[in-house]
Amino acid sequence: MYNLVSFAGIFVLMAFAWAFSTNRRVINWRLIIWGCILQIIFFASLMAVLYYAGIMSWLVKIFAKIFTKLMRVSGAKGAFSGNPCLPHDSLGCRGIFQRRINIIRTVIS
Repeated sequence: MYNLVSFAGIFVLMAFAWAFSTNRRVINWRLIIWGCILQIIFFASLMAVLYYAGIMSWLVKIFAKIFTKLMRVSGAKGAFSGNPCLPHDSLGCRGIFQRRINIIRTVIS
């Protein structure tokens, strides 16, 4: 489901760009569509190469070490609990959305 939301976000971003454009007639939609298709192909190819070469697991381990050093919390605890900078509390299933908002706030600030 989240992948569909991210995929739809590309089109929402293009719709906003089109809506706020001053000259909508000069937009080359063929170029934009081909650019999106190539971006998806290159990303999928890159992820496949990184995964099969073992680089992706190495990157995840490095990220986990950095996250643990900087935030003093493991990657899983930081992603699935409340804001890592605040005391942890159990929010239950209804708090999943709030946890993700707290993570976004932490990353942005």
